[in-house]
Amino acid sequence: MLNKTIEDYKKEMLKMYSKSVMVSAPLPQYPTDDSSSGQGSLIVILTTARGAFPLSGGEVRVYENESGALISTLRTDENGHTAVLSLPAPRRILSESPSQSGAATFSLYDIEAARSGFKTTRIKSVPIFDGVTSLQTVDMLSNSAENGSSGTNYDTQNTYEL
Repeated sequence: MLNKTIEDYKKEMLKMYSKSVMVSAPLPQYPTDDSSSGQGSLIVILTTARGAFPLSGGEVRVYENESGALISTLRTDENGHTAVLSLPAPRRILSESPSQSGAATFSLYDIEAARSGFKTTRIKSVPIFDGVTSLQTVDMLSNSAENGSSGTNYDTQNTYEL
């Protein structure tokens, strides 16, 4: 054993490793039907001055992304938060295996926030995931901003293109 060269040792090690076989368990099979939908949640937070101050009394409307149908209208509390809104989303388990159909593993919703003295703000394509509470902050612009013009502020920062 003392007379082994480095080459002999390398050959012995390679021989040992070539015999080891990795055993892999079969991947679990998850249901791919859409028979039951999951639930995600959304809380919208209205602020102003780049998030420095909460805005109470704001009106938040949540729409389906594709159809544009109104789902709910909420009001913000003294902290600028809406109540928790439960929304349908694809089941989480569908994201744990490759999708044959290319179906999304989240739902998209549009948000419109309004309050007197501020421009109405729209945010498109907010993703909602099953079992997750999503927080969406909306920084409202004063009507006096930009030469006193009123109108709608389209927030494209959160627009997702799939």
